[in-house]
Amino acid sequence: MATAYPVLAILVLVLIFGAVGWFATPKGGLQTLIRTSILLTLTCCYLMWAITYLAQLNPLIWSYSTAEESWGATLNCLLQAVWSRIHYFGI
Repeated sequence: MATAYPVLAILVLVLIFGAVGWFATPKGGLQTLIRTSILLTLTCCYLMWAITYLAQLNPLIWSYSTAEESWGATLNCLLQAVWSRIHYFGI
């Protein structure tokens, strides 16, 4: 069973990168803007990654079919769509 330990490990790395970005920002008039940009970028990237990772731990849709059944169902659906178009236009 998969765990949420990678989420916490990556969070620690993001916090370390945030601290480095905070203290490595050069002094000046744009210091606040640069710090905000760094921290906001790290936060957004981490949240996007964490949500995607956690969503894969518990998928909403489970696939119970085999590959042969999937191809058969797809082919059947495609043939029905083509046949309905042909029948509709009277070809």
